[in-house]
Amino acid sequence: MLHACKNYIDTKVKAEGKSFYITFVYWEPDHTQRQRVWDEIRETVGERSEPWLLTGDFNEIINASEKRGGPLRPEGSFVEFRTFMSECDLNDLRYSGNFLSWRGQRNEHLVRCRLDRAMSNSAWAEEYPTRRSEYLKFEGSDHRPIITISTR
Repeated sequence: MLHACKNYIDTKVKAEGKSFYITFVYWEPDHTQRQRVWDEIRETVGERSEPWLLTGDFNEIINASEKRGGPLRPEGSFVEFRTFMSECDLNDLRYSGNFLSWRGQRNEHLVRCRLDRAMSNSAWAEEYPTRRSEYLKFEGSDHRPIITISTR
């Protein structure tokens, strides 16, 4: 483990003669505190050029297609998360299963969103070209489990 706090655990994994970084996240549920977490990861990780995977509950979506139910979100509300992804060279992994990974009641509305995801930087994508994530069925939680599969 390289760094741990209430919002993420950053690790370095060594296997089969290779090494890469994995950051497991539980993003801040309070949207007013999310920028602090994004800034902290950028400061802690810096410009990581080695293979890097981030996975977990980001408590955020990147566009309106990742949400069903409830009031529409303005386009400008997605900018900070997209900026974080762009500045850190992060892209979503290909996935299978129902990507609406969270469900909950908000007032009279059932809302479903893609709050959980797996994404990597370019170096990880090049090292593991067959990488993908899979959304599993809801079981005992309001979040779907997500697993990441990568082979060389």
